[in-house]
Amino acid sequence: MIPRTMSQPPFRPARPSQAPALRRAASGGPAVPAALPMAEALARSGPLQDLMARLRAAEARVAVVRALLPPALAERVQPGPLEADGSWSLIAPNPAAAAKLRQWLPTLAAALKARGLGDGAVAVRVSGRAVPAPPGPAGFSRRGP
Repeated sequence: MIPRTMSQPPFRPARPSQAPALRRAASGGPAVPAALPMAEALARSGPLQDLMARLRAAEARVAVVRALLPPALAERVQPGPLEADGSWSLIAPNPAAAAKLRQWLPTLAAALKARGLGDGAVAVRVSGRAVPAPPGPAGFSRRGP
């Protein structure tokens, strides 16, 4: 036993309301704090709350955009990140799709602004990786005969 000096306060266990919930390890080892559910852990973290709010806002924006675009273009477009300053971008799979998206920007911006989803400013970027083409009709090949 380590002798206690006068500068050390006596040991006082935490009150039950302050102590974390403990559970015994499966092997019968020492008690460990109980795991937090994911939703509770996210709710306790300020930076993660901010990230989740921006993710929900980006999902709301991309839902509006995809509803307006032609189906062939909507399924190929990916949402970009919603930055802390409110800027947002759409990611096109190739330059041709980016050019078509740029033609749609006035319509998309007006729809986003009308729904209160930001100022309507959207940037278009081209993806650096290939996005697979959607499958063609059954029995047909995209390659020649």
